Amino acid sequence: MSTIWLVPANDPGLRVTAPFNGLGLRGNNSSPVTAEGVIISKEAMLGEDGKGFDIMMGVVLPYFQVMNAALSVGTMESATTKAASHVGAVTLEHVGQSLADFPTVRAYIARMRVKTDMVRALLLDTIDALETGREATMLRVLEIKAAAAEAATEVTDLAMRVWRRGISQGAWGRAPLPRCPCSDRYGPNDRRTLRLYRQGGLWYAIIRLMEREGHG
Repeated sequence: MSTIWLVPANDPGLRVTAPFNGLGLRGNNSSPVTAEGVIISKEAMLGEDGKGFDIMMGVVLPYFQVMNAALSVGTMESATTKAASHVGAVTLEHVGQSLADFPTVRAYIARMRVKTDMVRALLLDTIDALETGREATMLRVLEIKAAAAEAATEVTDLAMRVWRRGISQGAWGRAPLPRCPCSDRYGPNDRRTLRLYRQGGLWYAIIRLMEREGHG
């Protein structure tokens, strides 16, 4: 049993240290908290006493999962749009062709668009399930975060492949090589760390939920 309390960060006896600076923890805006002799009034209790876990799973978790997935969709949309614009603008001077003329590059862009649209559709379906109280809504809530994080990693990887393809084909001649926008936002290690951090134990939770509800 657990209980959730809303405690101001400046309450006497409450000490909030610097944010986490560990691998995969820099984006969650959390900090270690130490409480010594802190007095909390009953009015600071959120929900019923002992019902903290229910609130976390029924109220907090859906918001967290959906917003996290929305961030992944935005990342994928940005990467796909920038990559498509890139291949249409870059010309290979030695052959007089653009990157868009290469079938492999077009296939990369197509995969990025399909993945982005698939996750967006799943996200919208998850929101609809939450609003209508559909059966197996919690399964959707767990699925969307795992699926979106996985797809975001794949799409940004493809975007960097497209960017590297232009460099390997000699599109830039002797000019300084520009940085890939996806590399600036998410380097290879950051993207994989982001995926691992977001997923955590989600696959295990999804499997257990499916077993409990008779889906697998």
